[in-house]
Amino acid sequence: QTSITTDANNNPLIASYWKDSSDQAPQYKVIHFDGEEWKTYSLDFRSLKFSLSGVGTKAIPIARPQLVCSPNGTVHLIFRDAERSSKVSVASSHIGNLDNWTVEDLTVEGYKSWEPSYDPVIWKKNQKLHLFLQNTIQVDGEGISNSPPTAIKVLEWTPKK
Repeated sequence: QTSITTDANNNPLIASYWKDSSDQAPQYKVIHFDGEEWKTYSLDFRSLKFSLSGVGTKAIPIARPQLVCSPNGTVHLIFRDAERSSKVSVASSHIGNLDNWTVEDLTVEGYKSWEPSYDPVIWKKNQKLHLFLQNTIQVDGEGISNSPPTAIKVLEWTPKK
């Protein structure tokens, strides 16, 4: 699963995850076209292995990432990872140095199977993330969860300049 945005020069940035032969575990990756060539950057902070093989929908320990880029060239990858107690997290880097990422948790509590969803209009207008949060449970192989309803929240986050 992928997410796509553009940098200040309208060059595409794509986020996904996969495991290269040199990776210990699946890693988030950012692919960027810098105007001349495509480059792939691996965030390389994950160590928990998982597989998507088998039948039906898989309950996996990470979320499909969302990707945004601010006008100043800061790239933010929003995700959830069981290795970080399923907290809402963001990895940030600058377009000129996508080999170097810092990771920050935006919540104290975890959000089990949450997938990032944000308001793109507010991001574009104000460079503020308004993330839709709801604690959800994904069961392997099209299973049914007997979990009670959970509250929804909107997390507002403004990146540091």
